[in-house]
Amino acid sequence: MVVLDTNAVLRFLLQDDVEKASYVCSTLERKTCLFPLEVLAEAVYVLAKNYKIERMLIQQKLLGFLRNKNVRIPNQEVVETALHHFGETTFDFVDCLMIGYAHVEGHQILTFDKKL
Repeated sequence: MVVLDTNAVLRFLLQDDVEKASYVCSTLERKTCLFPLEVLAEAVYVLAKNYKIERMLIQQKLLGFLRNKNVRIPNQEVVETALHHFGETTFDFVDCLMIGYAHVEGHQILTFDKKL
């Protein structure tokens, strides 16, 4: 299994470096790839803050990426729920992950954040 890093995911999603994007694409076609939650969180942050991509578009791009048959991510249902909340709210992505755990797995959230 290949572990994806943020740079690889960003090149694939943004297609801003054709050679690197192509390499990631060919890897995704041939091998099973792990997409760690830490990399997902960093990718969301970079897409929003550095590239100024709208939240709904980030949601769409990442949900599409997760549909690749060779991409594996821990807690996929939690992640998909979190991405939906991210696209529809102003919460930080990590807060959206916590909401995902609460909705999907029935966990309670211990927080002092009144919005959350």
